[in-house]
Amino acid sequence: MTKFDENGKSFFNEAVTQSELTLTVNPLGDKGETISSAVKDGVYCIMFRHDRLGYNQNWLDDTMLPAIESAPREGFSLSAKSSIENEYEAEVDETRDEINKLCGTEFTLDPNFEEIYKVLTEAGDKVNDKTWQARIGQTVLSYFKGLKYQLERQGFKDDDMLQEGLQEIVESKTFKVRVLPKTNSTTETVIEDGVVYLQTSPERWGYNSSDMGEGLLKLL
Repeated sequence: MTKFDENGKSFFNEAVTQSELTLTVNPLGDKGETISSAVKDGVYCIMFRHDRLGYNQNWLDDTMLPAIESAPREGFSLSAKSSIENEYEAEVDETRDEINKLCGTEFTLDPNFEEIYKVLTEAGDKVNDKTWQARIGQTVLSYFKGLKYQLERQGFKDDDMLQEGLQEIVESKTFKVRVLPKTNSTTETVIEDGVVYLQTSPERWGYNSSDMGEGLLKLL
């Protein structure tokens, strides 16, 4: 948990409300893991298989995050929050500046994290990337980097006519990522109510990010 710094401490304390730690035999008997963790009624429990006391104690670190994240709480999971802060917010400025240059004016990049997190969480096993929470920031940034690549490829750089056409149609000056229950393609680009939506589905989350923004020129 130390790699999550203050977020790790905060999430741990919110989950382990009783400020109590116990060591106990796993009730699953022979089916239990050699060593595992769980949070039960606000108590952090370290469990060992009845015939494996003292074995593989270094494995405990791998069980801590799932245990803490299993505790009910509102908002992002610890791994998702960390990814958003470290892999998106700390890294997005350069990509935003490059997109603004290609568009000829300042545009807003809306990562739409809360809605995306809700949709992917509700989709459950439909999301093929089982590590999506730990990569959500990186994935959204990759979509915006894909948009930058497509803007370059479609000739927006230093083309006043294309830039002005984009600015006129996209009244909100906003590029927004969203996840829909179903899409026709792995990545799609649509303009609705003056917003450019870069969209995908849970099954295709994270796929073909360099294609995001493809076809934008045809929408102008």
